[in-house]
Amino acid sequence: MSQYPADPLDPLDPLDPRDHASPDPSASSSRDQPAPLPSDPTQPPHHAPTYTNPLAIGSLVSGVIGVMLTFMCLGSIGSGTRGRYAWPMTGGIAVLVAVVLGLIALSQIKAGKGGGRGLAIGGIICGIICGILVPLLLLVVIASYF
Repeated sequence: MSQYPADPLDPLDPLDPRDHASPDPSASSSRDQPAPLPSDPTQPPHHAPTYTNPLAIGSLVSGVIGVMLTFMCLGSIGSGTRGRYAWPMTGGIAVLVAVVLGLIALSQIKAGKGGGRGLAIGGIICGIICGILVPLLLLVVIASYF
């Protein structure tokens, strides 16, 4: 021990009369009702939903497939293959599915049915971009005949 008295403003002094500890989470704010425990099942959860909307996943998957099929069409333009219209049309179907699933998923997510908002938006964006590219590519294919 030191011959000098302890500094009254020292925050590390164990004999400091001020309490620097965090408040007790189980302490009651009122006498009638105790504070809920962190694991109380009657209280709503304080975390993000763990359920991902399957329509949002389907939207993103079909949007990515639509992008791949649309750019596969670029390889068949100008070649002598008979199925040159098949790839843009298949990409167009996948694009339509991506946008529809994404919009339905966004409305369900807004209503509180799971998460996956970013997945749905990603599928919609892929669908819109490819929805613009597919008609342009079809015009290029049709124009290549003339």
